[in-house]
Amino acid sequence: MYVCICNAFTEKQVCTAIRKGISTPSGLFRHLGCVPQCGKCVPTVRHMVKGPESLLSPPARHDNIYHVELQATG
Repeated sequence: MYVCICNAFTEKQVCTAIRKGISTPSGLFRHLGCVPQCGKCVPTVRHMVKGPESLLSPPARHDNIYHVELQATG
């Protein structure tokens, strides 16, 4: 599956880089010889490089469309 459409890199490429010791999004982009373009992949990349345990839960959504704050009433 593609992780970054702008730079055309895949989940397999990210996992290979992580196995080689890449541990940050910026390190991954440098390793792959590219830079973030639109930025939509950065949360996913950040989530993937955190470690295997982070892959059990989806990355947090930070766009305004899906952001809902709940306030306690009382």
